[in-house]
Amino acid sequence: MSNAVNDLYEFADCRFDGKKGKLWRNSELILLSPKASELLKLLLEKSGEFVTKEEIFENVWKDTFVEDGVLTQNIYTLRKALGKNGDGEPLIENKTRLGYRITVPVFLQESNKAKSEESEKAGKFTFSLSHFLIFFSIIIALALAFFAYRYFSTETIVTTSRLEKIRIQKITDTADILFPTLSADGNLAAYKRGESVFIKDLTSNAETKLDVPNVKRFGFMQFSADGKFLYLRNRASYQIPSDILKVSRFGGEAVKIIENVWSGFSLSPDEKQIVFARAFPNENRHVLTIKNLETGAEDNILTANSPEEIRLRSYPAFSPDGAKIVIIIERQNQGFDKIVIYDLKTKQTENLTFNNFNQVEQVLWLPNKNSLLISARESKFYQLWEISLSDKKTSRVTNDLNIWLSPTISADGRKLLTTQNNFFTNLWTLESENVNAEKQITLGISNRDGFYGIDYFPNGEIVYTSNEGESGDGNIWRINPANGERRQLTDKAGKRNENPAVSPDGKFIYFAANRSGKLAIWQIEADGKTPKQITSGENSNDAFPNISPDGAWLYFIRKSGKTSAVIRKSLTENREEQLTESEKFAPTNFLTLSPDGKYLGFQNLTEKIQSDNPQQVHQVAVIETENPQNVKTFNIGGRIPYVFWTADSLSFDFVVPTNDGDEIRRQSLAEEKLQVLRKFPKEEIYFITHSPDGKTFLIARGRQQNDAVLLTNFE
Repeated sequence: MSNAVNDLYEFADCRFDGKKGKLWRNSELILLSPKASELLKLLLEKSGEFVTKEEIFENVWKDTFVEDGVLTQNIYTLRKALGKNGDGEPLIENKTRLGYRITVPVFLQESNKAKSEESEKAGKFTFSLSHFLIFFSIIIALALAFFAYRYFSTETIVTTSRLEKIRIQKITDTADILFPTLSADGNLAAYKRGESVFIKDLTSNAETKLDVPNVKRFGFMQFSADGKFLYLRNRASYQIPSDILKVSRFGGEAVKIIENVWSGFSLSPDEKQIVFARAFPNENRHVLTIKNLETGAEDNILTANSPEEIRLRSYPAFSPDGAKIVIIIERQNQGFDKIVIYDLKTKQTENLTFNNFNQVEQVLWLPNKNSLLISARESKFYQLWEISLSDKKTSRVTNDLNIWLSPTISADGRKLLTTQNNFFTNLWTLESENVNAEKQITLGISNRDGFYGIDYFPNGEIVYTSNEGESGDGNIWRINPANGERRQLTDKAGKRNENPAVSPDGKFIYFAANRSGKLAIWQIEADGKTPKQITSGENSNDAFPNISPDGAWLYFIRKSGKTSAVIRKSLTENREEQLTESEKFAPTNFLTLSPDGKYLGFQNLTEKIQSDNPQQVHQVAVIETENPQNVKTFNIGGRIPYVFWTADSLSFDFVVPTNDGDEIRRQSLAEEKLQVLRKFPKEEIYFITHSPDGKTFLIARGRQQNDAVLLTNFE
């Protein structure tokens, strides 16, 4: 039974407040989602007993239909949060048909009333060993924090005082929302679900679907200052340009404000200006542009030339006084480089670099403070951080095992709306003649197995990418699908190792890696030994390696200066050839060689696609390797514009999202007609490759779960 007054549990190195849903491991406060907190409390109440799956669903998800995977994900989150026992085993045990239970003794802290009565009787204060350990841990933590601040001021100082005050409220529970945004007064939220936009009144919880008859697709959005209008992109993808439209929060016809916008956007506090980014694919150039909404005048205020680029998947943000703009600059194909603050009056820039962050997803200003808020990844999980602009120190706002993305904030700075994200993929094989005959190969929960590439060895084994491990680094792994035996081939060798390609003889693996400070093609032996850098173009980034069937040629995409091109490098003579003209093509996102070595497919990034057909939003170019001037182009739909060759080299497969899941479609080079191979309800497909014999194909398959979460008392 739980303590009726305090609801406090102590077990292993942890302490849990059942009333407030707060968990401490030693002196570190770890935030849990409301459902994870309910689940933990149920397991602690039943200490020593197994709790069945049915009992968990009845107590934690009563009157709500959820899949078994939701329970599995929450158990995984709790296991990561709680750590392991002295034997190295998880604190939560699972047995088939019995359920789940806590594996260590659970103690209830005495209530304040009980302790008071006992103290009166005994005439002295009682101080338990557990209390002493907690008190001692806090003293040690404070001492270490002071030492770190005094002697290592460049390191991140982790504080938990702010977390104690913050209230976390999940405002959606459908796991399928995108682009959440908060009104300036903090009373309205807007988000995309499916192909529609919804507005939710946070004071009444009433949700309204926005009817915009002249808009078919929706993307990033922002409220007007008074909350009466919504500004939005008419595309979700950042790989093609969109328009910015303005519509009443009650619906109706939308009015076009700006064309050819490639990023998110931000309105000035007085709503007289709007800032956004444009891409110029054939020049490898991004431009930050500000438009006066009263006069229509545009001003290009900042240019990022290759290898630098503006992070298009975020939004540039005005400061609260409208005098400055902050953006994220990335290194081409490598991720976070720096945060740039641009002063509109002086036209000067200030660069902020942070070596502890692997990636920064979004940056915005904190009202009434000389600080920035960022969503950033130090290891595996994106957390929210504050950056003090006075001393450039960073401190955590959240500190848990959730992924926090795309924050927006109210004008007074007390409410923050963010996306809580869960994202996982696993490898599956399907039979080519019966795509419903499938077998799961990997079983990770928070890993992105195969998301950045997979390939077959001649003997049927598989090489794939994964971010398994605490660091979250992308590494190369090998697995035998017959027995599940696997091994890691790269480790502590750069943050990104991706797009593996196996040589025809199975002796080598080629892949792109940033271990040399820029993205280059590397080679390792099939067992991961003897790493060797293969390309080293001057001031360039090389990615997406493919090996010709005879093993003589390496094909890849090189981005250098103002050019992006498909390159062919001889592996025997050490010479290179450029196959595409930079004036005509801007190859990006993928390169794939047909099994017979005759064709190369890639996405041609172009601003010329303005189709209103959502099934034709990406341009794929197919060139002949021996006659690159022979080109075919295909306009396809999809979340990711990858194509994957069939074993006979006559067709390619690609993935298109539908309202109830992803669909694999097949496009013949000779015919326009499409073939639908299979639909995957409520799942997403990220990568495909076909076995050399054509009998099976391998897919990276999983799901992204996104809900909008409101943080209040945020200061």
